[in-house]
Parts: sequence; C-alpha cells; structure tokens
Amino acid sequence: MGKSILLVEDDADVSTIICRCLEVQGYELTRTGNALQAYAAMGRRRPDLVLLDAMLPMVSGYEICEQLRRDPRTADVPVIILSARSQQFEIERGLKAGASFYLTKPFELDDLVAVVKKALPG
Repeated sequence: MGKSILLVEDDADVSTIICRCLEVQGYELTRTGNALQAYAAMGRRRPDLVLLDAMLPMVSGYEICEQLRRDPRTADVPVIILSARSQQFEIERGLKAGASFYLTKPFELDDLVAVVKKALPG
C-alpha cells in the first residue's frame, strides 16, 4: 500500500487532476474540500502528507497548517501548501505557518510529483 496523502482542495476539477496524477504514482489519496472535512479525515487516519490549498472556505489553509503543527498527533506530518498567491510575503506566510513546501498555482504536475517525493522520501 502506498503512502497516504490528504488533499484539502475546494476546487473539484483541481482536486480530480491532483488525485489522478498522484494515484498513478502509487499514493493513496483522501479528498476533502474544507477544514471540517479535513479534520474529520485526519481523525479517521493520520496521513503521511497533507496537500493544502491556501484559500479555502471558512478556515484558510494557513490556519489549518498552524493547527496541524500545534497538535502533537500531526505536528510532524509534512504539509505542502498549494496557492495561486505567488507574492513572496504569501510564501513566507505559508512557511511561517509550518508548511514544508509552498507550490504556486498553476504548477506542472511533474513539479507536484517532485515536491511530494521530496516531502515523502522512501
């Protein structure tokens, strides 16, 4: 069984593309569209990696990332923030929130795969 990835992305089309791309690579994906769904999914199974959209309804990806870092059960789970916001201060905001990596949309799927492999060695 491949490593598990929790994808928190509110755009269904983007979510589908990411899932298909990473499932072909052997990863097991769980899709959610907001913070409440993400927390519920993490309660059922701790993921090996979280892919997190920065701009989500209700609770931002930055806030979710900060909460993951504060929780001892998820503090060491790698987080990759995906965002259309490419300004340096936004990237710094994501990294300060605890993200391992920050990937700017739109991105090449090969770049996504490379960052996921870097975050999940082995």
